[in-house]
Amino acid sequence: MYFGRMRQVVLYIQIVVFHIEGRHTFQEPGFGAVITKFEAKSFSKDGKAFDAIDLRHPVIEPSGAFVMTRKITMKGQTLGTCVDWDTPQQCPCGDHGTCGSDNHCQVKTWCPSLGDHNIANPPAGVVVEDMLGLEEAVLMIVAGIGFPSIGAKFHVAGSSPDSSDLHKHITLLQLLELADPPLKLEDVANTGCVIAVNFFWSCDFSWSNSCEPKMSVKRVDDGTGFVQKRSKKRTVGGVETRDAVYMYGLRLIVDSSGIGRQISLVPIVIQLGSCLALVQIASMAADFLMVRMYDKDRCEAYYRCKVVETKDYSEMQERLHLVGDQRSRARQMVSEGIIRSGGTGAGVSLGLGAGGRGSMSTVRGRNVARVKFHRVECNLRTSIYVSAAAALRLSCEGRDHVAVLAWEAALPRNNTYVLRVEALNPLINPEFNVWTLEVDGVSSAQVAASPVQTFADVQIMLASPSTRLGGAVGSSLSNAIRIIFRPSVDAEAIRISAPMAYNFGFSTQCGGIRFVGQDSAQPDATFTQALSRCTASSDTLDITFKVPKGMLAGALYTLEADVLTPQELPSTPTQFQLSSTLIGGGPLRQKRQPKTIFAFGEAW
Repeated sequence: MYFGRMRQVVLYIQIVVFHIEGRHTFQEPGFGAVITKFEAKSFSKDGKAFDAIDLRHPVIEPSGAFVMTRKITMKGQTLGTCVDWDTPQQCPCGDHGTCGSDNHCQVKTWCPSLGDHNIANPPAGVVVEDMLGLEEAVLMIVAGIGFPSIGAKFHVAGSSPDSSDLHKHITLLQLLELADPPLKLEDVANTGCVIAVNFFWSCDFSWSNSCEPKMSVKRVDDGTGFVQKRSKKRTVGGVETRDAVYMYGLRLIVDSSGIGRQISLVPIVIQLGSCLALVQIASMAADFLMVRMYDKDRCEAYYRCKVVETKDYSEMQERLHLVGDQRSRARQMVSEGIIRSGGTGAGVSLGLGAGGRGSMSTVRGRNVARVKFHRVECNLRTSIYVSAAAALRLSCEGRDHVAVLAWEAALPRNNTYVLRVEALNPLINPEFNVWTLEVDGVSSAQVAASPVQTFADVQIMLASPSTRLGGAVGSSLSNAIRIIFRPSVDAEAIRISAPMAYNFGFSTQCGGIRFVGQDSAQPDATFTQALSRCTASSDTLDITFKVPKGMLAGALYTLEADVLTPQELPSTPTQFQLSSTLIGGGPLRQKRQPKTIFAFGEAW
């Protein structure tokens, strides 16, 4: 999978980017020019001869040519009142026309009129001349192009060795046969047509200075034909007359355009950089497919081959300054006479480790149940309980997530000492939730702490934003609250603490409380959480679940209960607080008792 994706990226860069698209070269659009000459001799059915000057209108047109194939002439037109067949109008007529017998308006124009609407059935006196022998008419087309940034040279088609110069002396019959699809002169002689002759240049000057175009011939008028209208005025006997001429023919539009390329270091470096970036993306795509898209056994085998898990030592360096601070504090306490300097064990540092701010450990020493503890206050939030076996003259100082414990005499070796720590839990579960014990600068192994209950996806809504008018909880005047949350660990009990202005009443019944869960593994299935006990006391609502299952971690819960809202809503409902206990912790109490025990001694 991995090497297959790598080969695909390399082949894409090599074949598509370099060979087909040529992105390793500098590219510039060219400036083209063309010159078209026409030589021909034609005759009409009545024997009249026409040369190039008669057949081409205009005589000089560098970007193409017009070759007349049919001529319709209305001679001797004079100003009068008749139907204008260029723009005929049916009756009724306006102020500038009168209605004729054929239901068309007669207006002042050149009469008899010859226009687009009667050219198929022209009036009497019209002369129609069809040109014969145009198949042997010769076109001389010279096309060239220049690329200013790739050499100051103008490239002319047919100037390269062994190149074809058919376009420099091509008959009208050959040109029509090259069209896509091929054309015949007799099919377009009566209506005319528009033919585009394009010279496309795709020049690579990396290894050669010569280049030749590809010629394309195609009809582009969609079958509508092409005609030119001309008139020639003269005065005969004081009367102004006009000869109207319709000229059908082949309108040739010649163009020269293209792209010049030359190999350059800058685009090569850019494409190699994109190749390296695509290789990284291909590697991530291969890892994703192997880990996510295949069966479990193959995914785990690939993970073991690809990933080597190591311990996280990234925050060890951040804790080095704490060791220095603790040693400085211990020396200061010795100099101030608070404690006396002794041998081994003159000072000990108890730290919670990086990321474990105040989380409570559950590491227990041997025979813990029969141990009596002496309490040592570190600060207002932290206390350490020391076993009676280690009942020494102690001092303790709490520094955020670090507790420094010192004693006067050295501790005897090969004994087990038990500590129990009471600390304030964090608001969220630390990402690196461990405890460590440091004695004279030597740290213990990391000990995993108990997970701290957190709540995600919390939403708190009131059924009505109106304030209460009185009454009791559950009456028609009370409000209803809905709390949606997702716990992080299994829990036995939960407490909802509302702002003091809210009131859940006083009750020990679970009536009126709706507690519904939605399993993360089966998002479409819901279940009703089994409740063991409910206690409402003013602004506090305690709910205990039936164990051993309790409230499930990761499930999305919806709690609905009655509540009295304050007379004035001082804040949004998001100021409600949620707290819980783990399975085996029992119902929530007003004040938590210390439960974390930390043991050290001969095991280290």
